[in-house]
Amino acid sequence: MKNSNKKAQTKGFIKGILFSILVIATIVSMSAAQMTKNATLNYNNIKICIDGNYVTPKDAAGNVVEPFIIDGTTYLPVRAVASALGKEVTWDGATSTVFLGKQPSSAVEEAGTRSNPYLATVDQIVEYSMASYYPLHQYKLKCNKVVKGEGAAFLMKKANSIFNDTPTASQEWIVFDMELTHISSSKGADDLLDGSDIVRGNNFFKDNGARMPVVNTGIFTSVLAGFHTHEVELYPGASSRIVFAILTEKYDGDILLRVSRDENNYNWFKLNSEDNVITTQAQVKKYYGI
Repeated sequence: MKNSNKKAQTKGFIKGILFSILVIATIVSMSAAQMTKNATLNYNNIKICIDGNYVTPKDAAGNVVEPFIIDGTTYLPVRAVASALGKEVTWDGATSTVFLGKQPSSAVEEAGTRSNPYLATVDQIVEYSMASYYPLHQYKLKCNKVVKGEGAAFLMKKANSIFNDTPTASQEWIVFDMELTHISSSKGADDLLDGSDIVRGNNFFKDNGARMPVVNTGIFTSVLAGFHTHEVELYPGASSRIVFAILTEKYDGDILLRVSRDENNYNWFKLNSEDNVITTQAQVKKYYGI
């Protein structure tokens, strides 16, 4: 069998007869930055056999397309292979994506939605405005710690033993210890951003979309005094710790914070992760130095 070598210049995934995917035992997909490379394509009369049946690969126009090898890796025409597997092939030139079979509802889902919230355990820079006729603020938010369980009950007693209720067997305090930076305001350098504009009691939700029931909100007159969201006001360029606590029913799922982006839209943040949740008195004493 005579091998023939052909040199070709390939650019990304090529629409049409050179739709191809890497096949090694199974079909996998990959993405890459768009670029131009010189490559040696080795054609060796490669045959395709799927479930005992030989397939003659053809493009959308019915022309035969031959598989080839580059640097020891075999490339097959995706349309031919997908058709043999009963999958429809769709090309999205805007995102350089080949879809096999059913397409997702959105190829790239917008970040900051309820179904795809920002991860607040790292700095997130977003915008806030109550309405179109109010100033537009840019701010940065990070949730450093989420305190739950016996640790939160201990912390809230330390914060204010008179007004912070003792949880019942079905309740717990959840304390959100965050950092807020006011980056800019469309109104200028003398425009304040209130911590309570960003974090307030009715803005916490479960991962199923239900609002978390708030029995009470915490008061900080000892530990963390001065950092309650209602006490924090920031001019552009300023940063501060902000804390907020809710007494609610026990809950172990993802906790989402909803903040207005404008009068019609919201930014959603996921506040808790395995790395930032503390639950015991010992952890609270160590972290807060009490």
